[in-house]
Amino acid sequence: MTSTNIIKQCVSLLEQGSAIEAEKLLLPILKNEPDNFHALQLFGLAKHLLGNPQEALIYLEKAMQINPEFSAVRHNIAGIYRALGDMKEAEKNYRKATQLKPDYGEAYQGLAEILRFKNNDPLLKTIEKQLTLKLNSTNTSYLHFAAGKIYDDCGDYANAFKHFSSGNDLSSHSWNDQEQTSYQQAIKNTYNSSYFSNRTARGYTSKAPIFIVGMPRSGSTLVEQILASHSQVFGAGEINDIPSIAGQIGTHSSENKNYPECMQTLPSEACAGMGGAYLNRVFQLRGHKKTATHSIDKNLFNINHLGLISDLLPGAHIIHIQRHPLDTCLSCYFQNFSTGVHWSFDLDNIVFYYRLYREMVAHWEQVLPLSVLALKYENLITQAELTSRQLVTFCGLNWEENCLHFYRNKRTVKTASVWQVRQPIYKRSLGRWQNYAPYIDKLKQGLADYIDDYENGLTQKIKRKKT
Repeated sequence: MTSTNIIKQCVSLLEQGSAIEAEKLLLPILKNEPDNFHALQLFGLAKHLLGNPQEALIYLEKAMQINPEFSAVRHNIAGIYRALGDMKEAEKNYRKATQLKPDYGEAYQGLAEILRFKNNDPLLKTIEKQLTLKLNSTNTSYLHFAAGKIYDDCGDYANAFKHFSSGNDLSSHSWNDQEQTSYQQAIKNTYNSSYFSNRTARGYTSKAPIFIVGMPRSGSTLVEQILASHSQVFGAGEINDIPSIAGQIGTHSSENKNYPECMQTLPSEACAGMGGAYLNRVFQLRGHKKTATHSIDKNLFNINHLGLISDLLPGAHIIHIQRHPLDTCLSCYFQNFSTGVHWSFDLDNIVFYYRLYREMVAHWEQVLPLSVLALKYENLITQAELTSRQLVTFCGLNWEENCLHFYRNKRTVKTASVWQVRQPIYKRSLGRWQNYAPYIDKLKQGLADYIDDYENGLTQKIKRKKT
């Protein structure tokens, strides 16, 4: 296979998140062609995905020296500096990317997300000028999300909502609500009260794993950052290990059934083996925190897999982060997610998904034999030290003052909240939905019962492990 074909294959692998495989394929090319521009660029991206941002910068900057006019490399470099918290370098590279490619919608969006704007910022005029041009729908969508963010910063909520709506309308993402409904129902049918009552003890016993679950845009990155500022804890980020196990675990079933039906007959030793393998894999992501004893898996969609986690890792700590339903759902609508959140581009779909999520939570509240800490984002903001101490204690750790100074933590953060967790706690995100009250009747009506429950304090409390 030629290097050109291998590079095309690696592009697909990276799009699928298979950075290890891409890295292996690119190494021989770089050995034989150390100045291969595309191999350098892709190798840098693979290193970033594998948690090695400094190495990633080395390869990307070498690629940039070879082809300094290639705007995508500047954009990729900006993204790494953003994840590292170096917003000055991120801004410089985002701006350079837009200079090289004036219609680079994704770079404008990235730039808008890391800055706070005031009225009459010249960037807004530049973006609106681009929106008058005939660009493809994806590029135009990025530009609308960027404009929406700037108008939101400036307090022009009518124009902000208009642009966010246009950005969502132009999205090419589609979502199958029936597929999601059927999948979650199958999980509830398997992991019922009878299942847990009759199940024999199994899994890999360890108090090391911490899972943060819930809705996107609910404050999970802040929770992770607080805990990861503890000397004994490292954040692995939004890793896909548990869903991957769910997709493969059926091969260990004697009855040739897929997950979740296969769990009824799965051998106990298989659960213990996969639980141990999960921890071994996650602890490879510790980076410089080689002595850390606890890991954080922040894949929020593990909310569907708490039964599986209880089978594999019965000593796991589960943190369920919650935020006002309207703030959560509106923030999802305003975020141009690149992967995995395809329901977020339509208000009706957001309502449907949120209700599915709450139904899943209600199910686990009734049957799950794991300890769960339900944490309100609003309490984390208004009672920072008290709530942070509660978090640390729940995970079986001694208090450390660094947890209050989480914004000084230089760990890599790859989520949309990277800017927020580099700042001390602030309150301007509380009740944000009220700025958009005239435009979100679909959310207010579709979530009315959950809004009432949340505002009246009817949320899940700490749930102790059943004995």
